[in-house]
Amino acid sequence: MQFFQPLFGFDQAGEVSPGTKIALAIGVFDGVHSGHREIIRTVCRMAEARSAVACALTFEPHPKSIVGAPPELLTSPEERRRLLLDAGADITGTIVFDRQTASIEPEDFLLKLINDPRFELAGISVGEHWRFGNRGKGGGKLIADFAKQYGFEFSAVPELEEDGVVISSSVIRKMISDGNISGAARMLGRYPSLEGRVEKGFGVAGKELETPTANLIPEYGILPPDGVYAGIVVLDGKKHPAAINIGVAPTYNVNRRRVEIHLLDWKGDLYGKNLAVELVGFIRKERTFADGNALKKQIFSDIATIRELLGKSDLF
Repeated sequence: MQFFQPLFGFDQAGEVSPGTKIALAIGVFDGVHSGHREIIRTVCRMAEARSAVACALTFEPHPKSIVGAPPELLTSPEERRRLLLDAGADITGTIVFDRQTASIEPEDFLLKLINDPRFELAGISVGEHWRFGNRGKGGGKLIADFAKQYGFEFSAVPELEEDGVVISSSVIRKMISDGNISGAARMLGRYPSLEGRVEKGFGVAGKELETPTANLIPEYGILPPDGVYAGIVVLDGKKHPAAINIGVAPTYNVNRRRVEIHLLDWKGDLYGKNLAVELVGFIRKERTFADGNALKKQIFSDIATIRELLGKSDLF
């Protein structure tokens, strides 16, 4: 008997027992934007109707990192899984995407899901333009044909639009890089974020400027244009307002792009911690000041503006 190699692994070990009915939402889901969440809602309705478990199935790494130009990701794999669960999925699964995976014929891709001994396939939900399999030859028509032949449900979810523009991860990336934070937030259904590790900075802000900052080295998320932003950092389950400066600190001739985060009304050591910050709104462009005192005066003014902006929101 030939050994069956599953196409993917469940991220929640032990959650699925043999014979469990599974409805799969399949996609890359980077950012888990409003369009992605509609696919999840569809698979949840499908799962409920068929007494099945709703599973969001993603790819790691991003397929374009293997068969194209790798994009900057909106979210880390961990954050993506969390957002998919928050969107309603019961569990998540991950397909390890490599050259071998990329070469699977679309028919074989589907047969691996249908014949997986760990579960009974109850349904599949994807975006209407989603492509899969070798050279992207597979699409909704093939899945629909297999669904009819093998007795599972299939739904191709139409794309959503925001202000007349189709919602997509690539559009959101460009919006953020162009500085359209509010537009990206509407498409995402939440504020865009940056994730990374806090490393040692130059120590100027805390000593001379009296506003200690965490020097974030972003690993995920799209950097907007240089400037000062209002943001939110979650620490130990609590939201903290934050002032964020993105740029090269021209007053001090740093000449290296940095992300500096100052948590308002908070003291502590963040060095070495993994941190995520939400970008809520743009305050001003980065510029050069005559000296440290002039910069410090502007920073205090920025903080007052950020307090006012965040104080009017319902974020806390």
